[in-house]
Order: sequence, then structure tokens, then C-alpha cells
Amino acid sequence: MKCSGDCPCPEAPHFDAGEISSQTGSLYRHALTCAWFISSPSPIILFFSSFQTEANDLDYLRDCTNPECTAWASVQYFSGDNVDSSVLLMTSHVRVGSDTDFRRVETGFVLQ
Repeated sequence: MKCSGDCPCPEAPHFDAGEISSQTGSLYRHALTCAWFISSPSPIILFFSSFQTEANDLDYLRDCTNPECTAWASVQYFSGDNVDSSVLLMTSHVRVGSDTDFRRVETGFVLQ
């Protein structure tokens, strides 16, 4: 896993299971732009175990066609608190992103 931005990054470079969290405390910060890049030899299965963001904040999953995620086949966008916690099956390369504004902050998300 590789990360960019000011959000927490799991320290395990290779793992079969784990979680990505948009915050280190109880609330995420204002004006963050974060990305997590995940590559695996097999398909990646993800689900949100919690999700609560401001409606204007934008979180996304990109189903990438290469490990650098310079191109992607699809994008799923999430915002607010109406997110289905069902399993999201992706290809072998995924970019998780979070862009927040200067308004309200919330508890963020945990993706497993």
C-alpha cells in the first residue's frame, strides 16, 4: 500500500486484511486531500464498516487498470451518511480517495 496526503497510512506494506481510516482521532480534519493505493495479485474485496462524512466532502473508490492508477475502469463516489455497507469487489488495483472542505467535519470512514 502507498499513501499520499495527510491522512493515516497503515504501516504494513503487504497485507491480506486490514483497514483504511480517514482520521486518526474522533473526527477528520478540514481541507484534506488523501489517497491510498492498494495493489494485489488477486481481486480486492472492500466494505465500509463505518461511514459518516459531510455531504460536500467527496470520497471515492477507483477501480484502476494499472498499479499506478493512471487510468481506471470505473469510479464509485460516496458522501454524507447514506452509504451501503455491502461488499465492493474491485480489480487488483484500487485507489481510495478523500477530499474534504472547510465546513463541518464528521467521524469519517473505515474501509476494510
